[in-house]
Amino acid sequence: MSAEVFWWSGFLIALGGGAIVAWALFIRGQPKGRRRCPRCWYDMAGAVADDANAHICPECGRRIVKAGQLRRTRHFWRLAVFGLSLVVAGAGLWATPMLRAQKWQRHAPSTLLVMLADADGVDPISETWGELFIRARYGQLSARHRTVLSERLAKRFSAVQPSLGTLTLIHELRPGRSNALAERISMFITAWEKRDERIMDGDARVRWWSDNSHHAVAIEILGRVGSDEDVETLSTLLHSPSKPNHDRAAIALGRIGGDAAIDALTEVVADGSEQVALTAAVALALIGEPARERAEPAIAVRLTRTLGAEERVVLAPSLSVLRGEEAHISIPLMRLFIEGRMGVELVGWEYVAGYQFIGLLREDAMPSLPLVMSYLDDEDPARVDLALTAIARFVPVATEALPVLDELPAKPDANPSVQFVISMLRRPD
Repeated sequence: MSAEVFWWSGFLIALGGGAIVAWALFIRGQPKGRRRCPRCWYDMAGAVADDANAHICPECGRRIVKAGQLRRTRHFWRLAVFGLSLVVAGAGLWATPMLRAQKWQRHAPSTLLVMLADADGVDPISETWGELFIRARYGQLSARHRTVLSERLAKRFSAVQPSLGTLTLIHELRPGRSNALAERISMFITAWEKRDERIMDGDARVRWWSDNSHHAVAIEILGRVGSDEDVETLSTLLHSPSKPNHDRAAIALGRIGGDAAIDALTEVVADGSEQVALTAAVALALIGEPARERAEPAIAVRLTRTLGAEERVVLAPSLSVLRGEEAHISIPLMRLFIEGRMGVELVGWEYVAGYQFIGLLREDAMPSLPLVMSYLDDEDPARVDLALTAIARFVPVATEALPVLDELPAKPDANPSVQFVISMLRRPD
Protein backbone atom coordinates (compact mmCIF):
# COMPACT_ATOMS: atom_id res chain seq x y z
CA MET A 1 0.00 0.00 0.00
CA SER A 2 1.43 3.38 -1.00
CA ALA A 3 2.31 6.10 1.49
CA GLU A 4 -0.33 8.39 -0.04
CA VAL A 5 -3.11 5.96 0.98
CA PHE A 6 -1.93 6.06 4.60
CA TRP A 7 -1.59 9.86 4.50
CA TRP A 8 -5.05 10.52 3.13
CA SER A 9 -6.76 7.84 5.23
CA GLY A 10 -5.10 9.10 8.40
CA PHE A 11 -5.85 12.70 7.52
CA LEU A 12 -9.56 12.04 6.87
CA ILE A 13 -9.98 9.96 10.04
CA ALA A 14 -8.22 12.60 12.14
CA LEU A 15 -10.29 15.33 10.49
CA GLY A 16 -13.50 13.44 11.28
CA GLY A 17 -12.38 12.91 14.88
CA GLY A 18 -11.58 16.60 15.24
CA ALA A 19 -15.03 17.49 13.93
CA ILE A 20 -16.63 15.16 16.50
CA VAL A 21 -14.61 16.75 19.31
CA ALA A 22 -15.65 20.25 18.21
CA TRP A 23 -19.31 19.21 17.93
CA ALA A 24 -19.31 17.49 21.33
CA LEU A 25 -17.64 20.32 23.22
CA PHE A 26 -18.84 23.48 21.52
CA ILE A 27 -21.84 22.89 19.25
CA ARG A 28 -24.20 20.15 20.43
CA GLY A 29 -24.66 21.48 23.99
CA GLN A 30 -25.20 25.16 23.24
CA PRO A 31 -28.09 26.65 25.31
CA LYS A 32 -29.75 28.36 22.31
CA GLY A 33 -31.58 30.76 24.59
CA ARG A 34 -32.62 28.15 27.18
CA ARG A 35 -31.92 28.30 30.91
CA ARG A 36 -30.62 25.03 32.34
CA CYS A 37 -29.18 23.71 35.56
CA PRO A 38 -25.38 23.53 35.18
CA ARG A 39 -25.29 20.23 37.15
CA CYS A 40 -28.13 18.07 35.81
CA TRP A 41 -29.08 20.22 32.78
CA TYR A 42 -32.75 20.32 33.84
CA ASP A 43 -34.79 22.91 31.94
CA MET A 44 -35.32 25.86 34.30
CA ALA A 45 -37.31 28.08 31.97
CA GLY A 46 -40.04 28.50 34.58
CA ALA A 47 -37.80 28.84 37.63
CA VAL A 48 -38.17 32.04 39.68
CA ALA A 49 -35.34 33.65 41.62
CA ASP A 50 -35.61 33.91 45.41
CA ASP A 51 -35.07 37.00 47.55
CA ALA A 52 -31.25 36.62 47.18
CA ASN A 53 -31.63 36.55 43.37
CA ALA A 54 -30.63 32.85 43.30
CA HIS A 55 -32.28 29.95 41.49
CA ILE A 56 -32.93 26.51 42.97
CA CYS A 57 -33.00 23.53 40.60
CA PRO A 58 -36.20 21.53 41.28
CA GLU A 59 -34.53 18.37 39.95
CA CYS A 60 -31.23 18.17 41.82
CA GLY A 61 -31.60 21.00 44.34
CA ARG A 62 -28.55 22.93 43.30
CA ARG A 63 -28.59 26.61 44.18
CA ILE A 64 -27.39 28.82 41.27
CA VAL A 65 -26.28 32.24 42.39
CA LYS A 66 -25.09 33.69 39.07
CA ALA A 67 -27.65 33.94 36.27
CA GLY A 68 -24.95 33.38 33.63
CA GLN A 69 -24.48 29.80 34.87
CA LEU A 70 -27.95 28.99 33.58
CA ARG A 71 -26.75 29.56 30.01
CA ARG A 72 -23.59 27.45 30.07
CA THR A 73 -22.72 25.18 27.15
CA ARG A 74 -23.03 21.49 27.97
CA HIS A 75 -19.94 19.38 27.14
CA PHE A 76 -20.40 15.75 26.07
CA TRP A 77 -17.10 14.40 27.35
CA ARG A 78 -17.53 10.76 26.34
CA LEU A 79 -18.25 11.73 22.76
CA ALA A 80 -15.30 14.12 22.83
CA VAL A 81 -12.99 11.33 24.08
CA PHE A 82 -14.21 9.11 21.24
CA GLY A 83 -13.45 11.87 18.73
CA LEU A 84 -10.04 12.42 20.29
CA SER A 85 -9.27 8.71 19.96
CA LEU A 86 -10.06 9.00 16.24
CA VAL A 87 -7.65 11.92 15.98
CA VAL A 88 -4.90 9.84 17.61
CA ALA A 89 -5.67 6.83 15.41
CA GLY A 90 -5.66 9.00 12.28
CA ALA A 91 -2.33 10.56 13.27
CA GLY A 92 -0.86 7.10 13.82
CA LEU A 93 -2.11 5.91 10.44
CA TRP A 94 -0.74 9.06 8.80
CA ALA A 95 2.68 8.46 10.39
CA THR A 96 2.79 4.72 9.62
CA PRO A 97 4.85 4.97 6.36
CA MET A 98 7.43 7.14 8.13
CA LEU A 99 7.66 4.83 11.16
CA ARG A 100 8.03 1.70 9.01
CA ALA A 101 10.77 3.16 6.80
CA GLN A 102 14.44 3.16 7.73
CA LYS A 103 14.63 6.75 6.53
CA TRP A 104 11.31 8.17 7.57
CA GLN A 105 12.00 11.44 5.74
CA ARG A 106 11.50 9.56 2.45
CA HIS A 107 7.77 9.18 3.25
CA ALA A 108 7.13 12.40 5.16
CA PRO A 109 5.07 15.24 3.61
CA SER A 110 7.13 18.16 2.32
CA THR A 111 5.44 20.67 4.64
CA LEU A 112 6.53 18.64 7.67
CA LEU A 113 10.10 18.37 6.34
CA VAL A 114 10.30 22.13 5.76
CA MET A 115 9.20 22.74 9.35
CA LEU A 116 11.72 20.22 10.69
CA ALA A 117 14.49 21.66 8.52
CA ASP A 118 13.95 24.96 10.28
CA ALA A 119 14.25 23.23 13.65
CA ASP A 120 17.43 21.44 12.52
CA GLY A 121 19.02 24.70 11.49
CA VAL A 122 20.59 25.15 8.06
CA ASP A 123 22.53 21.93 7.64
CA PRO A 124 22.30 20.72 4.02
CA ILE A 125 24.03 17.43 4.87
CA SER A 126 21.29 16.37 7.32
CA GLU A 127 18.77 13.67 6.33
CA THR A 128 15.94 16.19 6.31
CA TRP A 129 17.70 18.67 4.03
CA GLY A 130 18.98 15.84 1.85
CA GLU A 131 15.44 14.58 1.24
CA LEU A 132 14.25 18.12 0.44
CA PHE A 133 17.00 18.56 -2.16
CA ILE A 134 16.15 15.22 -3.76
CA ARG A 135 12.52 16.27 -4.05
CA ALA A 136 13.54 19.57 -5.59
CA ARG A 137 15.76 17.67 -8.03
CA TYR A 138 12.89 15.49 -9.23
CA GLY A 139 10.22 18.21 -9.29
CA GLN A 140 8.43 17.00 -6.13
CA LEU A 141 8.72 20.24 -4.12
CA SER A 142 6.31 23.17 -4.48
CA ALA A 143 7.53 26.59 -5.58
CA ARG A 144 6.67 28.04 -2.18
CA HIS A 145 8.71 25.43 -0.34
CA ARG A 146 11.68 25.91 -2.69
CA THR A 147 11.62 29.66 -2.11
CA VAL A 148 11.38 29.35 1.68
CA LEU A 149 14.32 26.94 1.79
CA SER A 150 16.39 29.16 -0.51
CA GLU A 151 15.80 32.20 1.69
CA ARG A 152 16.85 30.14 4.69
CA LEU A 153 20.06 29.07 2.93
CA ALA A 154 20.81 32.65 1.93
CA LYS A 155 21.02 33.63 5.59
CA ARG A 156 24.15 31.49 5.88
CA PHE A 157 26.39 33.58 3.71
CA SER A 158 27.80 37.05 3.78
CA ALA A 159 26.25 39.18 1.05
CA VAL A 160 29.78 39.91 -0.22
CA GLN A 161 31.30 36.41 -0.12
CA PRO A 162 28.89 33.45 -0.12
CA SER A 163 30.21 29.92 -0.44
CA LEU A 164 29.96 28.32 -3.88
CA GLY A 165 28.33 25.28 -2.28
CA THR A 166 25.51 27.36 -0.79
CA LEU A 167 24.92 29.21 -4.06
CA THR A 168 24.80 25.89 -5.91
CA LEU A 169 22.24 24.50 -3.45
CA ILE A 170 20.04 27.58 -3.92
CA HIS A 171 20.37 27.22 -7.69
CA GLU A 172 19.35 23.54 -7.53
CA LEU A 173 16.25 24.46 -5.51
CA ARG A 174 15.07 26.70 -8.38
CA PRO A 175 13.28 29.22 -6.10
CA GLY A 176 10.51 31.56 -7.22
CA ARG A 177 10.42 35.35 -6.96
CA SER A 178 11.77 36.59 -3.63
CA ASN A 179 12.74 40.19 -2.89
CA ALA A 180 14.75 39.16 0.18
CA LEU A 181 16.78 36.58 -1.73
CA ALA A 182 17.19 38.85 -4.77
CA GLU A 183 18.57 41.64 -2.57
CA ARG A 184 21.32 39.43 -1.12
CA ILE A 185 22.27 37.95 -4.50
CA SER A 186 22.30 41.39 -6.15
CA MET A 187 24.56 42.78 -3.40
CA PHE A 188 27.03 39.95 -3.99
CA ILE A 189 27.08 40.46 -7.77
CA THR A 190 27.61 44.22 -7.37
CA ALA A 191 30.44 43.67 -4.89
CA TRP A 192 32.08 41.14 -7.20
CA GLU A 193 31.95 43.55 -10.16
CA LYS A 194 33.89 46.17 -8.19
CA ARG A 195 36.79 43.81 -7.59
CA ASP A 196 39.92 43.93 -9.72
CA GLU A 197 39.49 41.26 -12.41
CA ARG A 198 43.00 41.62 -13.84
CA ILE A 199 44.67 39.33 -11.28
CA MET A 200 45.94 36.44 -13.38
CA ASP A 201 49.09 35.14 -11.71
CA GLY A 202 49.76 32.17 -9.45
CA ASP A 203 47.29 31.27 -6.70
CA ALA A 204 45.43 34.51 -7.28
CA ARG A 205 44.36 33.21 -10.68
CA VAL A 206 42.84 30.12 -9.07
CA ARG A 207 40.96 32.33 -6.66
CA TRP A 208 39.73 34.51 -9.55
CA TRP A 209 38.32 31.51 -11.41
CA SER A 210 36.64 30.30 -8.22
CA ASP A 211 35.02 33.70 -7.74
CA ASN A 212 33.94 33.64 -11.38
CA SER A 213 32.06 30.38 -10.72
CA HIS A 214 30.36 32.04 -7.74
CA HIS A 215 29.36 34.89 -10.01
CA ALA A 216 27.95 32.72 -12.80
CA VAL A 217 25.70 30.76 -10.43
CA ALA A 218 24.55 33.97 -8.69
CA ILE A 219 23.52 35.51 -12.03
CA GLU A 220 21.31 32.53 -12.86
CA ILE A 221 19.71 32.68 -9.41
CA LEU A 222 18.99 36.41 -9.78
CA GLY A 223 17.20 35.74 -13.06
CA ARG A 224 14.86 33.38 -11.20
CA VAL A 225 14.20 35.40 -8.05
CA GLY A 226 14.71 39.00 -9.21
CA SER A 227 12.30 41.71 -10.32
CA ASP A 228 12.41 45.04 -12.18
CA GLU A 229 14.60 46.45 -9.38
CA ASP A 230 17.40 44.04 -10.34
CA VAL A 231 17.47 44.88 -14.07
CA GLU A 232 20.16 47.54 -13.64
CA THR A 233 22.50 45.08 -11.91
CA LEU A 234 22.09 42.55 -14.72
CA SER A 235 22.28 45.16 -17.49
CA THR A 236 25.81 46.13 -16.48
CA LEU A 237 26.84 42.48 -16.91
CA LEU A 238 25.85 42.51 -20.59
CA HIS A 239 29.19 44.22 -21.21
CA SER A 240 31.19 41.84 -19.03
CA PRO A 241 34.42 40.49 -20.59
CA SER A 242 33.35 37.01 -19.51
CA LYS A 243 31.16 35.35 -22.16
CA PRO A 244 29.45 32.94 -19.71
CA ASN A 245 28.54 35.86 -17.48
CA HIS A 246 27.07 38.15 -20.14
CA ASP A 247 25.21 35.18 -21.67
CA ARG A 248 23.69 34.32 -18.30
CA ALA A 249 22.87 37.98 -17.63
CA ALA A 250 21.00 38.25 -20.94
CA ILE A 251 18.89 35.14 -20.25
CA ALA A 252 18.28 36.37 -16.69
CA LEU A 253 16.91 39.63 -18.09
CA GLY A 254 14.71 37.60 -20.44
CA ARG A 255 13.27 35.73 -17.46
CA ILE A 256 12.56 38.94 -15.54
CA GLY A 257 11.11 40.81 -18.53
CA GLY A 258 9.64 44.30 -18.28
CA ASP A 259 10.36 47.53 -20.19
CA ALA A 260 13.79 48.15 -18.66
CA ALA A 261 15.01 44.64 -19.52
CA ILE A 262 13.64 44.91 -23.08
CA ASP A 263 15.40 48.24 -23.62
CA ALA A 264 18.74 46.90 -22.33
CA LEU A 265 18.57 43.78 -24.48
CA THR A 266 17.42 45.66 -27.60
CA GLU A 267 20.35 48.07 -27.27
CA VAL A 268 22.80 45.15 -27.15
CA VAL A 269 21.21 43.52 -30.20
CA ALA A 270 21.56 46.76 -32.15
CA ASP A 271 25.09 47.79 -31.13
CA GLY A 272 26.67 44.97 -29.13
CA SER A 273 29.29 42.41 -30.08
CA GLU A 274 28.29 39.31 -31.99
CA GLN A 275 28.50 37.00 -28.97
CA VAL A 276 26.25 38.97 -26.62
CA ALA A 277 23.89 40.11 -29.41
CA LEU A 278 22.89 36.51 -30.16
CA THR A 279 22.06 35.73 -26.55
CA ALA A 280 20.19 39.03 -26.18
CA ALA A 281 18.06 38.13 -29.22
CA VAL A 282 17.20 34.76 -27.65
CA ALA A 283 16.35 36.54 -24.38
CA LEU A 284 14.03 38.96 -26.20
CA ALA A 285 12.32 36.02 -27.89
CA LEU A 286 11.96 34.45 -24.43
CA ILE A 287 10.05 37.56 -23.34
CA GLY A 288 7.89 37.20 -26.44
CA GLU A 289 5.00 39.46 -27.39
CA PRO A 290 5.77 42.33 -24.95
CA ALA A 291 9.17 42.78 -26.63
CA ARG A 292 7.95 42.56 -30.23
CA GLU A 293 7.47 46.27 -31.03
CA ARG A 294 10.97 47.30 -29.96
CA ALA A 295 12.97 44.14 -30.55
CA GLU A 296 11.75 43.01 -33.98
CA PRO A 297 13.22 45.99 -35.93
CA ALA A 298 16.57 45.70 -34.13
CA ILE A 299 16.90 41.98 -34.84
CA ALA A 300 15.77 42.42 -38.46
CA VAL A 301 18.41 45.12 -39.06
CA ARG A 302 21.10 43.02 -37.42
CA LEU A 303 20.12 40.07 -39.58
CA THR A 304 20.48 42.06 -42.81
CA ARG A 305 23.97 43.29 -42.04
CA THR A 306 25.53 40.10 -40.73
CA LEU A 307 27.22 37.39 -42.78
CA GLY A 308 28.13 34.93 -40.00
CA ALA A 309 26.44 31.55 -40.27
CA GLU A 310 25.98 31.17 -36.52
CA GLU A 311 24.45 34.65 -36.22
CA ARG A 312 21.89 33.92 -38.92
CA VAL A 313 21.06 30.55 -37.41
CA VAL A 314 20.13 32.17 -34.06
CA LEU A 315 18.72 35.53 -35.17
CA ALA A 316 16.25 34.06 -37.65
CA PRO A 317 14.43 31.84 -35.08
CA SER A 318 14.35 34.73 -32.58
CA LEU A 319 12.71 36.92 -35.21
CA SER A 320 10.17 34.22 -36.11
CA VAL A 321 9.14 33.91 -32.44
CA LEU A 322 8.63 37.67 -32.09
CA ARG A 323 6.51 37.64 -35.27
CA GLY A 324 4.34 34.88 -33.82
CA GLU A 325 5.47 32.24 -36.32
CA GLU A 326 6.81 30.00 -33.53
CA ALA A 327 5.19 29.46 -30.13
CA HIS A 328 8.42 29.57 -28.08
CA ILE A 329 12.09 30.23 -28.78
CA SER A 330 13.12 26.80 -27.46
CA ILE A 331 11.20 25.03 -30.25
CA PRO A 332 13.24 26.27 -33.28
CA LEU A 333 16.47 26.09 -31.26
CA MET A 334 15.74 22.49 -30.31
CA ARG A 335 14.99 21.67 -33.93
CA LEU A 336 18.37 23.14 -34.87
CA PHE A 337 20.07 21.08 -32.20
CA ILE A 338 18.54 17.76 -33.25
CA GLU A 339 18.62 18.24 -37.02
CA GLY A 340 21.81 20.27 -37.27
CA ARG A 341 24.31 17.39 -37.42
CA MET A 342 25.53 17.18 -41.03
CA GLY A 343 27.59 14.00 -40.78
CA VAL A 344 29.12 11.44 -38.46
CA GLU A 345 32.18 13.58 -37.71
CA LEU A 346 31.09 16.93 -39.09
CA VAL A 347 28.98 19.11 -36.81
CA GLY A 348 26.99 21.98 -38.31
CA TRP A 349 26.53 25.50 -36.99
CA GLU A 350 22.92 24.62 -36.27
CA TYR A 351 23.92 21.85 -33.88
CA VAL A 352 26.45 24.05 -32.08
CA ALA A 353 24.06 26.99 -31.73
CA GLY A 354 21.17 24.81 -30.65
CA TYR A 355 23.24 23.03 -28.01
CA GLN A 356 24.62 26.31 -26.65
CA PHE A 357 21.31 28.11 -26.25
CA ILE A 358 19.24 25.15 -25.11
CA GLY A 359 21.86 24.75 -22.39
CA LEU A 360 21.35 28.38 -21.36
CA LEU A 361 17.55 28.12 -21.33
CA ARG A 362 17.44 24.80 -19.43
CA GLU A 363 14.03 24.48 -17.73
CA ASP A 364 12.74 27.40 -19.83
CA ALA A 365 12.99 25.03 -22.80
CA MET A 366 10.13 22.83 -21.54
CA PRO A 367 7.74 24.00 -24.32
CA SER A 368 9.93 22.11 -26.78
CA LEU A 369 9.52 18.77 -24.98
CA PRO A 370 6.70 17.51 -27.29
CA LEU A 371 8.95 18.20 -30.28
CA VAL A 372 11.82 16.32 -28.64
CA MET A 373 9.61 13.34 -27.86
CA SER A 374 8.46 13.19 -31.48
CA TYR A 375 12.07 12.38 -32.49
CA LEU A 376 12.26 9.30 -30.25
CA ASP A 377 10.73 7.20 -33.04
CA ASP A 378 12.92 8.71 -35.75
CA GLU A 379 14.60 6.32 -38.18
CA ASP A 380 17.92 8.14 -37.81
CA PRO A 381 19.74 6.81 -34.68
CA ALA A 382 21.73 10.05 -34.46
CA ARG A 383 18.53 12.08 -34.04
CA VAL A 384 17.24 9.67 -31.39
CA ASP A 385 20.52 10.10 -29.50
CA LEU A 386 20.25 13.87 -29.69
CA ALA A 387 16.63 13.75 -28.52
CA LEU A 388 17.68 11.66 -25.53
CA THR A 389 20.47 14.14 -24.80
CA ALA A 390 17.94 16.97 -24.90
CA ILE A 391 15.58 15.17 -22.52
CA ALA A 392 18.45 14.54 -20.12
CA ARG A 393 19.07 18.29 -20.02
CA PHE A 394 15.51 18.85 -18.82
CA VAL A 395 16.03 16.95 -15.56
CA PRO A 396 14.22 17.23 -13.18
CA VAL A 397 11.17 18.55 -15.00
CA ALA A 398 10.90 16.22 -18.01
CA THR A 399 9.19 13.34 -16.23
CA GLU A 400 6.38 13.62 -18.81
CA ALA A 401 8.73 11.80 -21.18
CA LEU A 402 8.94 8.71 -18.95
CA PRO A 403 5.88 6.84 -20.34
CA VAL A 404 7.25 7.17 -23.87
CA LEU A 405 10.76 6.18 -22.84
CA ASP A 406 9.46 3.14 -20.94
CA GLU A 407 8.08 1.72 -24.19
CA LEU A 408 11.28 2.16 -26.19
CA PRO A 409 13.42 -0.61 -24.64
CA ALA A 410 10.80 -3.21 -25.68
CA LYS A 411 11.76 -2.72 -29.33
CA PRO A 412 14.31 -5.12 -30.89
CA ASP A 413 16.55 -2.25 -32.00
CA ALA A 414 16.29 -0.35 -28.70
CA ASN A 415 18.71 2.48 -28.18
CA PRO A 416 21.10 1.62 -25.28
CA SER A 417 21.00 5.23 -24.08
CA VAL A 418 17.31 4.99 -23.20
CA GLN A 419 17.84 3.23 -19.87
CA PHE A 420 20.47 5.77 -18.85
CA VAL A 421 18.12 8.70 -19.50
CA ILE A 422 15.28 6.90 -17.69
CA SER A 423 17.53 6.45 -14.66
CA MET A 424 18.20 10.19 -14.66
CA LEU A 425 14.53 11.11 -14.81
CA ARG A 426 13.19 8.57 -12.33
CA ARG A 427 13.96 8.96 -8.67
CA PRO A 428 15.74 5.88 -7.25
CA ASP A 429 13.85 3.92 -4.56
